Amino acid sequence: MILFRGRLQFRQYNPGKTNKYDIKVYKLCTPNGFVWNFKIYCGNDPTIETLDKPGSVVVTLGEKLLNEGRLFITDNWYTSIPLAIYLKNRNTDLCGTLRKNKKFLPKDVVNAKLKRGESFVMQANNITVLKWCDKRDVLMLSTCQGNGMAQAATRRDPEKTKPNIILEYNKGKQGIDISDQMSSYYSCLRKSLIWYKKVAIELIAGSVIVNSWLIFNELCPGKNIRQLEFVEQLLHQIFQFENKTTDSQPGTSNNHFLQEIPRKADGTLRRKRCHVCYNKNKEDRDSDFAAKRTKQVSTECSACQKAYCLKCFNENH
Repeated sequence: MILFRGRLQFRQYNPGKTNKYDIKVYKLCTPNGFVWNFKIYCGNDPTIETLDKPGSVVVTLGEKLLNEGRLFITDNWYTSIPLAIYLKNRNTDLCGTLRKNKKFLPKDVVNAKLKRGESFVMQANNITVLKWCDKRDVLMLSTCQGNGMAQAATRRDPEKTKPNIILEYNKGKQGIDISDQMSSYYSCLRKSLIWYKKVAIELIAGSVIVNSWLIFNELCPGKNIRQLEFVEQLLHQIFQFENKTTDSQPGTSNNHFLQEIPRKADGTLRRKRCHVCYNKNKEDRDSDFAAKRTKQVSTECSACQKAYCLKCFNENH
């Protein structure tokens, strides 16, 4: 969901969300958070025959992955019996949570009364519908898992077991959560009344850069850099900060450019008082006044090795 409060025909209103007015974006992600495909909800999406709108979204996003024996993990808004049949006919499996009001579900499973740890399963035509009670009832569907149980030990219960369908779902569903979490860090979104600018920035900064970072760490396992460090290096590479020259400004040397002061050992920023601002304030009154009034910056001149704010650097170089 991309926050947007301007006028837009397909803007969504969801009172249960922190940001109530949003542009909805569907994403197809791998378990490690890589965004494989995305689609903007435009209010009136076409549907595929025999499928509802949520099922049509799944098929549209994963069309190029069908007929390859893959597994799709979906939440309860998308999962349905018709979608499972459609994907099974396309040599693709489905696993996901279910809403109890979905059509064609076996009533015996939906209405089963269970105690904690108990499960009730029904199978037909390679489709398994399971109801399992933990803290609350969970309704699941799968075309590749049966009614088997596996160990899922916790600190409180080392001998706890869960159905294989639940474990398979938790393993695959984490991808969309990781993607949303990574894209929320270092967000570039700003206020704008033009909706496609916000969507473009979100997709570039929230999906493309995160995808690049994941690919880099996978191809270079020895480095495994942080997301912030990757973004900083990417920006330096794009804008070529190190090789930037300012010959258009009189009195500027090619060896002088503004750079970040080396960070502390724990990675936090190191700040110093602007050299020029401090001297100006010291001339006006005294050193105590200058120490209080001079702003601290995290940038310095590469040649002078003195801290400068952007304004003072441009004026003196």
